Amino acid sequence: MHIDTGHNFQETLDYDTSGAITNDYEHSVSYGAVGYFAPSAYELAPADQATLLESARYTLDHYRRTGEERYLEQPAESALRQRGRAFVSLHSHGELRGCVGIINHSQVLAECVPRLTLAAACDDKRFDPVSRDEELEIEVHVLTPAKRISDPRQLKTGEHGACLSSGRRHGLLLPIVAISHNLSREEFLRALAHKAGLSENVYRSGDFQLSVFRDQCFADIHFERRV
Repeated sequence: MHIDTGHNFQETLDYDTSGAITNDYEHSVSYGAVGYFAPSAYELAPADQATLLESARYTLDHYRRTGEERYLEQPAESALRQRGRAFVSLHSHGELRGCVGIINHSQVLAECVPRLTLAAACDDKRFDPVSRDEELEIEVHVLTPAKRISDPRQLKTGEHGACLSSGRRHGLLLPIVAISHNLSREEFLRALAHKAGLSENVYRSGDFQLSVFRDQCFADIHFERRV
């Protein structure tokens, strides 16, 4: 059976080895299962988006009041119990105050998004930690897995975010970067190379890995991006 993966994203569903059972890794067989999913498979319904934002807000505000980490539990049947990848950005009056995320491995969204919110508030070394009374807007990006592409021209500006790596250097830009700054593909790729600390000529060298992903972006109702 032929599977068209052009617009789909690969997800590793399970992986194991016989060596994990027999402790014989010299004669071990690997077993794996993968699935291919459309971007819509990773999207949350509006009610789930609102619940996730409420949960992130609760964790952030409770920590700022008490210094204690506390998380809202979600029922087992909730869509937020599914595993995924996410970025969380915090803004104060239109200014970025922190942005932290995960893309290389999946985690339960109900747990990772509130934790990422705290990390964006306190651990993003590019910014001072947020203050107790600072007004903050929470912006959540739920991501698909990253998919390797061989040609930078396959990147669709405004639809794709991208990850670039070469050697030990790597960088990531979300799709909103191209939208907010009205970037062409070439401008987006240059900005991505700059983010990774690489020359914009890296795309001509062949010594790079470029992956794309899509995201679903949602934020506090009162959030207003200022470009």
